[in-house]
Amino acid sequence: MKTVGVPFDVQQAGPDAVARYLQMVNAGESPRLAEMLALQRPPASETDKDFNRGLAKNMVQAFGERGAERRAIALAKKGYRLGQNELYNPMLASDTNSPDGIERGRAYRKQVMEQRRIANEKRLEERSKGIVKPDAEQVAVAARQLRATGKEFKNRAELKEAATEVAKKKVIRIG
Repeated sequence: MKTVGVPFDVQQAGPDAVARYLQMVNAGESPRLAEMLALQRPPASETDKDFNRGLAKNMVQAFGERGAERRAIALAKKGYRLGQNELYNPMLASDTNSPDGIERGRAYRKQVMEQRRIANEKRLEERSKGIVKPDAEQVAVAARQLRATGKEFKNRAELKEAATEVAKKKVIRIG
């Protein structure tokens, strides 16, 4: 049996936690895993800074050297340079190479996911009520079709409004 120092948090949790910790460490588990299991929660030292440290290396692992370089250049064109401990996560970005895809910690990820959940619920509710919003490409196609008919419009806003109405009729309704 090896001599093991028991972390302060585990000592504070009581004799059962200390016994579980020592049993796991002596069985060959890492001290951090043993602490987490003994306390039945993540280690207190796992802060966002610890979690994100060194993730910039993963840009190359995640996107390859050329992909990481292309992303860095695209972000630089938008005025942002990745720091040493920052990682670009395309799942957080609102559009391709958007600076809002840069990891800013767990709280930021949670906030983005909550905003997306709310937006998705709103879209589903609109669809269930039969409200359909065509995307920009569908409106552009409808505008070209309207122009081709020879009908004249007072201004661009009137053309866009008419094209949106045409596009709404052509959008496939789901549900």
